[in-house]
Amino acid sequence: MRIFGTDPAKIHSNIDILTSHFLNRLGKITAIELLEAYARGACNEKEKLAVKSKAESEYVTEWLESRRDQQRLRAEITRAQLKDDLERCRIREGSERLVTSRIDAYHRQSIQENERMASEWFERRRAESRSYEAEILRLGDEIAKSRAALEEIQQEYNQRQEFIDTSLAEREAARKAQEYEAFKLKWILKIQAAYRGMQVRRKLGPYRPEDKKKKRPPKPKK
Repeated sequence: MRIFGTDPAKIHSNIDILTSHFLNRLGKITAIELLEAYARGACNEKEKLAVKSKAESEYVTEWLESRRDQQRLRAEITRAQLKDDLERCRIREGSERLVTSRIDAYHRQSIQENERMASEWFERRRAESRSYEAEILRLGDEIAKSRAALEEIQQEYNQRQEFIDTSLAEREAARKAQEYEAFKLKWILKIQAAYRGMQVRRKLGPYRPEDKKKKRPPKPKK
């Protein structure tokens, strides 16, 4: 007996049908042979054993055939399940390959973009380095010129400061000399005024009366 199909539920139903069919067939065969043996009057122990042995042999044969059918059905069930698993694995593998291919494409694109950006960055850095070096050289020249100009200005400042200090010192000396002269003149005038006052009060010198003016005799020479 051969049963086709891949549906697990249908295969299990066919297994149950096959088992019940085998049992019914075996029971009918054994009952018929036993009735025939009793009908012929040959119901001795030897014939009973022969009938029983034949029935057992047929039972074993039917059981083996039923077992083979069951194993075949189980194999078909396993095969169907494996086909389903294989199909799912193929679908999953296809999906994974698609995702992997997209990821690889994204990574390649990302790597190319990064390489392009890195190249642009290096070029920009090189250009900026050259411009910065030129700017540094220019600033160095300007600093050197500024230092030279600053030194000249410092020298000129020192010279002018020295001249200013000298002028201030001379002015201060002239001012002090003028103050000293004014101080001397002031006290000279005071002394002269005091002296004239004293001559007026004592009637000395040009302020002496005429009648008292007499010539003093000359002193004798020693």
